[in-house]
Amino acid sequence: MHYKKKKKRQDVNESNKSEDIFVEPDSFNEKIHLNEVFKESEEGYKFPINNSKVPINIFSEDMKILDVNKKLIQLSGYSKKELLSMKMKDIYPESAEILSKGIKKIIEAKKFPIFEINLHTKKGKIIPVKIVVTELKNYGPKSVFLGTVRDNDALMQIEKALTGIEKSFRTLAETSFDIIMLFDRECRNLYVNPTIEKLSGIPPEDFIGKKFVQLGLSDDLVKLYKETVYKVFETKTDDHVELKLPKGTWIDAFLVPEFDEKGEVKFVIITARDITERKKMEEALKHSEEYQRTIFSSVHTGIIVVDEKTHEILDVNQVAADLIGVSKEKIMGNICHRYICPADEGKCPISDLDQVLDNSERVLLDVKGNEIPILKTVIPIKLAGRECLLESFIDMTERKKMEEALKHSEESFRALSDDSIDLIMRHDREHRHLYVNPIVEKFTGIMPEDFIGKTLKEMGFPKDLVKLWEKAIDKVFKTKKITTLNLNSRRVYG
Repeated sequence: MHYKKKKKRQDVNESNKSEDIFVEPDSFNEKIHLNEVFKESEEGYKFPINNSKVPINIFSEDMKILDVNKKLIQLSGYSKKELLSMKMKDIYPESAEILSKGIKKIIEAKKFPIFEINLHTKKGKIIPVKIVVTELKNYGPKSVFLGTVRDNDALMQIEKALTGIEKSFRTLAETSFDIIMLFDRECRNLYVNPTIEKLSGIPPEDFIGKKFVQLGLSDDLVKLYKETVYKVFETKTDDHVELKLPKGTWIDAFLVPEFDEKGEVKFVIITARDITERKKMEEALKHSEEYQRTIFSSVHTGIIVVDEKTHEILDVNQVAADLIGVSKEKIMGNICHRYICPADEGKCPISDLDQVLDNSERVLLDVKGNEIPILKTVIPIKLAGRECLLESFIDMTERKKMEEALKHSEESFRALSDDSIDLIMRHDREHRHLYVNPIVEKFTGIMPEDFIGKTLKEMGFPKDLVKLWEKAIDKVFKTKKITTLNLNSRRVYG
């Protein structure tokens, strides 16, 4: 069988510039030529579409399916051979007219619409999908189109998972008895849980976006807090600080770095609790043995009195006994390192190694030898002329669980965000990017880390785009509602 390909000759136009002119063949040869051009271009697109993580079909202007990738085969349930014998109406039956009209708009206006239609699988299942259609070039005079299919059910599952993670994180944070805060490198408060209002009388939303100096703290406290936060950013390690607020409230704060994918500190998480009562107790213990005994028996902090020389346990309160799991009588008289402390004999951190334990994280051994995480302070005291060590501690088991849960939630959220095929961004009130997922590089050619801490204006984006973008962000902050902004990707990213 013989057929003629489209011939190309070079003519000279009115501007004396050469240009390629296609000579139209008859309709049969035109169809044959289209198939041949498609085969010649196959190597150029086959590898990318087959390795795509989303379903893709390539089809002609008359809606005939020319090629599909593995993901579409899996989604539809048809074999590749079956699909290549079909037209688009065979798998999108009720949407054929919508697609046909949309294709005409693409040809006439060069727009790339998104179609919300239903895909019919081989087994008869109807799957709601979105198809983004673009025109492929270099296929001769006939238009050929690429349709990228997004499974709406899958997208909804991802959104549901993200919502669930966010809900779990907020539930953990907002029901905590501890204050939880999140700060960026500028010491701006990005999040604070409701517990802060019980301590300060100020609603959580009044803290957001503010720096330490704007929170009404004294200059000394502002300096101490800033230095501690910056230290965590620089050293990439946890830190701890105690603060006395203007009204006399003592705060015990733990500062933990949150890392980005490059291992750099992105935020600092602060968990803090009111330790005013503990501070008052410690002061009282220095002045009155009788007062010591009253508080000793009533506080919700574990307390143990140990002979400094023999390390014999002289007394414990009920909270300590409950944590250890045995009665006070069975604890008293034992040697501390054989019963409640993991240190070896002759290696006591306080009396033998001259260490200072002031709100240090340690472990307490219970009657079964299990290790219980505690926050421990040890101070030397004299009782009835006897040199002793007063150990006070707080059970940190629940805090550790919460910290692990928060860490897991954040990691799960980040994993879902980083793998998302949609562009996900997070901004502060100054329109700066706080997070951008990796897909942004595909859209813009700019690495995600280059967005962090910058506004679109600072990055040199078009003024009209910047204005629209910032207006939409401001609207969300003001109304606390979802806002939709439809932008043409070519307009946004040039």
